[in-house]
Amino acid sequence: MSLFVGLIHFLYLKASGPVELVKTKLQVQYERKGSPAYHGPIQCIRQIVYRTGPFGIFKGMAATIYRDVPGYAVNFAAYEMTKEYLESGNSELSVWKTMFAGGIAGIAGWICSYPMDLVKSQIQAESLKAPSKFVKNKWILDGGFFDCLSQNIKQHGPMSVWKGFGPCVARAFPGNSQVSLGL
Repeated sequence: MSLFVGLIHFLYLKASGPVELVKTKLQVQYERKGSPAYHGPIQCIRQIVYRTGPFGIFKGMAATIYRDVPGYAVNFAAYEMTKEYLESGNSELSVWKTMFAGGIAGIAGWICSYPMDLVKSQIQAESLKAPSKFVKNKWILDGGFFDCLSQNIKQHGPMSVWKGFGPCVARAFPGNSQVSLGL
C-alpha cells in the first residue's frame, strides 16, 4: 500500500509543479505595470515553453517537493492523531469531529510548510526574460531554493518567510475540514 501511495504522490508532484508555476505566473502578472502578460493558462504555458524550453515548465519543482513532502506528512499525521484523540473509545467519529480533525491537520501542515511555499512562489514568480537571481546549488538539485531562502532571511529577517501566513492559515481550517469528509 505504501508503495502505491508513494507512486501516486510522485505522479501528483509531476503535475502539481507545472500547475503551481502557471498559477503563480497568472497571479503575479497583475502586480507588474502594463497589460497582463498572459490571457490564460494555455498562453502562459506556451510562453514558458517558448522562452525557457520544454523543461522550463518545471521551474520551482524542487521547492514544490520541499514544501509538499513535510507538509503532507505533518498534515496526515496531525489528522490521524487528532482523530485518535477524539475517538476515545467510539468506533466512528461524528461529522463535526472529523471536520475538526481535518481543520487541525490543515493548520499543522501549513505551519510546517509555509516558509517553503513562500520561497517556491518567489522562485516561480521570477521573470522569464531575465536570468534567475537565485544561485542553484550544483550538488543538490534545489533550483535556487536554498539561496532564495537565505536571501530572504539576510535581507528581511527570519520572520520574512512567514509573510502572508495569516490569510493562509485562516483558510486552512475551513478548507481542510471539508476535505477531511472525503477521507
